[in-house]
Amino acid sequence: MLGYIYKTVNKNNGKIYIGQHRSEFFDLSYLGSGKLITDAIKKYGKNSFSVEILCKCDTQDEMDEREIEYISLYNSTDLRVGYNITSGGQKRFFTGMRHTDESKMKMRESALQREDREPTTLGRKYVNNGIINKCIPENEIPTYLSTGWEIGRISQKKDAWNRGLSSENNTSVYLYSKKRKDAYLNGEIIGCCGLSGDENRRRVSRRNYFDSLDKKEVYEYWYENGKSATQKKYGAYENSWEYLCEICKIVETPEHKFYIRSKAKSK
Repeated sequence: MLGYIYKTVNKNNGKIYIGQHRSEFFDLSYLGSGKLITDAIKKYGKNSFSVEILCKCDTQDEMDEREIEYISLYNSTDLRVGYNITSGGQKRFFTGMRHTDESKMKMRESALQREDREPTTLGRKYVNNGIINKCIPENEIPTYLSTGWEIGRISQKKDAWNRGLSSENNTSVYLYSKKRKDAYLNGEIIGCCGLSGDENRRRVSRRNYFDSLDKKEVYEYWYENGKSATQKKYGAYENSWEYLCEICKIVETPEHKFYIRSKAKSK
């Protein structure tokens, strides 16, 4: 035989990988070379996998055809079932994927703009006049310095109104702090002062909203669109995201992240 089609099985979760291997004999140590299967082998260890021959082949064309048939039969491109990324019979992952004419035009226009644009910092330096920053060629620096400009950049971020202030040195901060403390001691609430965990009104409100969602719908949306899109759609960040994952049985895995990246690249 020229080679064979094999099936590798993860004993821990039952996921499979279908592949082809050119060899005159059955190699028990060869489990696969795809991105997802190799990541899984690193995670679980070789002893967590078994491999078997599905059929023997005499030509490369036959190996390609049989691989496509078995991947389709076992549905191993479904991330919940297997580790295959493509439908098989392909030399590399991006075989068959092509940029559209529209995408090519956009990339061409972007490249032309890069060629016409002067580099931002190459041979240039930042100067400021205390209000704005400019990135200028080095030969223009003396002219700017002579008119009151200085070398370097200034931060243009606005500071918080109470930065550097405390109850001891500012009346406004003292009165605001006293108002919140007095309210808390009297059993009243201003914002979420003094409340943490499940007593925090914002957190409780967010969790009530999550509890009202269709858990299956949320899971399916996450599975097809990924973490970032799901967080944006449902407003789930930091601790809220952890709670949404818990109630919707969402588990982030390297395989799923790779699946989302692959979908994005194929569009």
